[in-house]
Amino acid sequence: MSKKRQIPLYESHIDKNEIANISRVINRKSYWALGPEIKDFEKRLASLSRTNFSLAFNSGTSAGHALMNYYNVKNSEVIVPSFTFVATSNVVIMEGGKPIFADIEEETFGLDPEDLKEKITNKTKIIMPIHYGGNVCKIREILEIAEDANIKVVEDASESLGATIDQRPVGSFGDSSWFSFAPNKTISTGEGGAITTSDEDLYSRSKLFRSHGREGDSKYFESNSIPDYVSLGYNFRMPSMNAALGNAQLDSLNEIIRKRRQVAAYYDLSFKNLEGLSVPKMKKGVKGVYQMYPILVNEGKAKRDKLQSYLMSKGISSRVYFEPVHHTLYYRNLGYGECKLPITNKISEKVLCLPIYPDLETEQQKFVIKSVTNFMEQVKNV
Repeated sequence: MSKKRQIPLYESHIDKNEIANISRVINRKSYWALGPEIKDFEKRLASLSRTNFSLAFNSGTSAGHALMNYYNVKNSEVIVPSFTFVATSNVVIMEGGKPIFADIEEETFGLDPEDLKEKITNKTKIIMPIHYGGNVCKIREILEIAEDANIKVVEDASESLGATIDQRPVGSFGDSSWFSFAPNKTISTGEGGAITTSDEDLYSRSKLFRSHGREGDSKYFESNSIPDYVSLGYNFRMPSMNAALGNAQLDSLNEIIRKRRQVAAYYDLSFKNLEGLSVPKMKKGVKGVYQMYPILVNEGKAKRDKLQSYLMSKGISSRVYFEPVHHTLYYRNLGYGECKLPITNKISEKVLCLPIYPDLETEQQKFVIKSVTNFMEQVKNV
């Protein structure tokens, strides 16, 4: 009996540079924390996002948490999508704020500017759009609305490092941004995240928050003086080995993105005339990075779920990104279950993300395409 093939949803790209970078940190036997790799990584991220500052964190969630702490969202409202990973709204609650869910639009699956306007109140302090799946949301329209209402914009760019609109990168539009470097992101540090901003006060205070409120943190292992602790904080630091991995990943970023776009283009071509299926679209001027490849099964949830089960039987991983946050038990218990978000609900019942990563082999992708096509052509109605 032949072994059933297994095609994962994602796989991190690595080569000898990643191994060499991590080995250097291990072999020096010191500065596994607060090593020079972290500053190098931060400088490169700031340059990539065209901001003055960047701070590396041990996760995207930690980075988002630090931003909500800086903006002091306690007893304030923060407008977010529900069509996102739960961390986007969790970080608001962690700092005593109230997430207000706005609906998404069907082109980018980002915040709908029109619904966003309706959700603004005198308690709104921040608008936090996400750039979904490597795409770019309607960020310019959102910025206009925010400027008129004198509200800060924080980009959740966790899924879209390297994406641009009219050659301007995500992470450069808002007052600040946060990124994730989890294993399924454009680049990965295993676990990790970062803030980017041109606000020096935000940078300085978030640096304290990241490391117990300790001053002079970068010199902690070099100085005999006793450091002072000037504010509350956590240990949200990124380890040196993770930053070393991130630097190697950044060396390959252009190639990683090129390969992701190549895989996406083949999916687009193969599915463009397949009845009952819709594929991702990019706005004019957008160059996405395809952190995910979301298809929509137009008939809805029942058929989408059957397709997912069928793919699993063939050894192909797929995933629903995302189930709405307001449908989760925690948020239902907070009273969010009755939120009226019709587009969020509709898209979440149709969406299914297919395998996409730089080293997805052509034969593997052909098998995914064949499997999806066979199912859609043979199962006409559910």
